Amino acid sequence: MNVDRFQWRVIIKPISKSFAKKEAIARLCGEWITEERVDILFEKVWRNLQYPHKSVWLTYSKTELIEECGHYIIYGSEFICGMAAELFCQSNLKLIGIPTIFYCDIPLENVPESYLDEIGQMLIDKSSEGGFRVIDKIRPEEIVDCIHPMKIHDPLTWTTYIYKG
Repeated sequence: MNVDRFQWRVIIKPISKSFAKKEAIARLCGEWITEERVDILFEKVWRNLQYPHKSVWLTYSKTELIEECGHYIIYGSEFICGMAAELFCQSNLKLIGIPTIFYCDIPLENVPESYLDEIGQMLIDKSSEGGFRVIDKIRPEEIVDCIHPMKIHDPLTWTTYIYKG
């Protein structure tokens, strides 16, 4: 799928508390789960979330993402997925959104220096496993393509998830 760069208005950015709380309430509240219950859990989990986990993370390999780390594509945010697990409603997250993988062209100055040696070693080893944190956000002009995988390994249930659109 070729994506016209000019159609993108997407900015992929680190998670903020206010946005995360709105998303948690929208995605987790339901007939048996009240907003108050989500709010209490949110505050507890947010307090324990460290800075690096609030960042944007990328993987080197589409294959690794689909075959080993599919929960990111199926359930979305690991933060909200963890809350859903505590509330016993993870499966509801499968009903929200479209599985999407963005291909990005990230300037090296937006990759923390501590990851550059690791990236260099990965290239030498011809490995595509692993990932890295991005400084700040991914801008629309850094998104060069996207795909919507239909068949994804779900490591949380050890099944194959089929997106039916």
